[in-house]
Amino acid sequence: MKKLCWLLLLALVMPFAAAHVRAAESENLVRGMAYTVENSVPTAHSYSNYSDGAQKYDVDARQLTDGVRATGGPSEDAWYRAFRSRSRYVTFAFDAPVAVTGLAAGFYHGAGYQAPRYVRLYLSDDGENWFLAGETSPSFPQSASAQRYDAELTVEAYAATYVRVEFCCDIFACCDEIEVYGYRELTGAEKSFVPDDPVEPFYCTGLDGDDYRITDIIKLYNGSYPAAQERANNTVEEMLPYIAYLSESGEIQDTMFDAVAFVPCVSVAYPSGGSLVRTSKYPPAVQSDWVYYTDFLFAEGYELDALNTVVGQVFDALGLPSDRKFPVLLTMPYPGVLSGAFGDLDGDGTAESCATAADRVAIVRWYDEYLTERFANAGFSRLDFVGYYWYEEEMNESWSADERNFTTDALQALRDAGKQVLFDPFYLSVGFDDWQSLGFSGAVMQPNVAFSNDRAYFDTEMLWEFAEAAGTYHLGVEVETNEPSFFTGADAVDNCHTYERYLYVGAQTGYMDALHTFYQGAGPGALSDFCHADTSTANGKRLRRLYDCTYRFLKGTYENLPPTVMIGELPEILPGERCQIPLTVTDDDSFYGDLRVEVVECGHGRAQVMADRRSIAYIPDADFNGEDTILLEYDDGQNPVEELIVCVLVGSPAEIVPSGGSGGGTNVLFWVFIACAVAAVVAVGTAVLVLKRSKTA
Repeated sequence: MKKLCWLLLLALVMPFAAAHVRAAESENLVRGMAYTVENSVPTAHSYSNYSDGAQKYDVDARQLTDGVRATGGPSEDAWYRAFRSRSRYVTFAFDAPVAVTGLAAGFYHGAGYQAPRYVRLYLSDDGENWFLAGETSPSFPQSASAQRYDAELTVEAYAATYVRVEFCCDIFACCDEIEVYGYRELTGAEKSFVPDDPVEPFYCTGLDGDDYRITDIIKLYNGSYPAAQERANNTVEEMLPYIAYLSESGEIQDTMFDAVAFVPCVSVAYPSGGSLVRTSKYPPAVQSDWVYYTDFLFAEGYELDALNTVVGQVFDALGLPSDRKFPVLLTMPYPGVLSGAFGDLDGDGTAESCATAADRVAIVRWYDEYLTERFANAGFSRLDFVGYYWYEEEMNESWSADERNFTTDALQALRDAGKQVLFDPFYLSVGFDDWQSLGFSGAVMQPNVAFSNDRAYFDTEMLWEFAEAAGTYHLGVEVETNEPSFFTGADAVDNCHTYERYLYVGAQTGYMDALHTFYQGAGPGALSDFCHADTSTANGKRLRRLYDCTYRFLKGTYENLPPTVMIGELPEILPGERCQIPLTVTDDDSFYGDLRVEVVECGHGRAQVMADRRSIAYIPDADFNGEDTILLEYDDGQNPVEELIVCVLVGSPAEIVPSGGSGGGTNVLFWVFIACAVAAVVAVGTAVLVLKRSKTA
């Protein structure tokens, strides 16, 4: 009996003892191991090109597994420095399954670098389908002094062949070491996992709770603008091209945008010296500033009053129902943390503060009630105040100790009041991928490529990457023209191409059917200039075409067809002698001057497209007889580059064989050549027969 008791006790204790022994043997499985680093959002045409001088980013010198921890600031070589692109995936591939029990990673926080909001552990059997095993973050206060912070995560043992560690990179991030803990030998007791379902990409197509089914919102800048107040005062005449699609002669032909968002001019100091948007230039605005801005919204003859008038004119001209209304979004200013008082919200004679999340949410509630009452009292018969444009373009938790709580609670308060709230983050800004859990009704993202003069590391090809990111994280799209002045200077043609690139990529990727905002500057904006452009000039025709393209984009019918290049009747081509090969270049939806056609290769001579694009000047080598090829490339700045191969026979008499390309005309000439060749063979055969018969005779 004693032996039996001991055996039972041993059976109970052994698993715990074995587990204890195994736990003591846990090791860093990736010490000195190779790995790959990827951006979770591809940014080869934007942020990946960023450099701030001597400091380099995303340079992998195997510092993440070399066992060396940094002892100082981010300039040390022990740090892997990263810039934006949402996060980094660090992936390890093992030769055989291992048991994974957790991770540890070190990060720098301070001096412009942010410890990550999250560090995630993923596992996979095939390196393609992943299971999220756990998430953690370094324990760091936002106001912490600059130093290293570690993230640690422990999970139950899983068997996996591939391990991925993801760390957030909102702006700048530094990581010096990643450790993946576990065992190289499996016991069979490891947990199995099923890969997470892949998230299907789709675009945000509207605002939750929106009965108007808004899809296209024009942003009109207004409010205080002392430098040129007329640029911020929107009149009936100025707003007409946004509410109605106008012909070149000014006739109302259709509706244009289906909603307006009135947005205060950015970074302008209001009477107290404060700003309605968060900026390092000015302190936060106070209550009297918010009221001062609101007075601009309700000024007679401008903004809401003018919009009410123009909507009535357009709807009446188009025969739309007299009770049909037009939805409006107004801006919710940012209640930044104040050291002093904000203002008297409830009229009790005591000014409330703006310090805590609760204080700030109370201010949001006050302004919604104040604005709603003023709108109702104004009696606009054609307008409906449906919600807010959220002024801040990111949700950065470093702005205050409880920034996230403020944001979620404020959004909930506005939704409880029956308002939709639109988020408009800049490209990959902090929180862009988190908009749904924060509580926004909808979101669009700004590509910012139109402002490449400010971001020289952006190029227009980033729009394809942007479209992928917007779809992955379910955002709509902001379409940007840049300021009106960009379309009148020396770079006007390039800026026109850049703007249309937004439209073209949208038609190709599907974001043409997403929710949109349109940024086009103030005074009254680039799209207004497009509408009223002087079409007697080449640039005016180009601008007016962009207004028409924008209308078709809004209606979901925009397209841009590729150009065609055809070879005309060919001349005699002799060795060493110059000749001209005629071209016909056509494009139904671009201007002739926007087309590029050039020779990129010539085998046995020299060839060049003439400046008027009507012909190719070709000089074969003096000692060359035979077949030569001329390779042309052509495009319209939007569609992919097309190629056309022209094959010619140099000699006397000349034999010309054009072929290839997508122009279409060369195939006809090819068959003409074949027919001529066949005819020549028949003629020669006939001549031989006649000659034979004559000899016989």
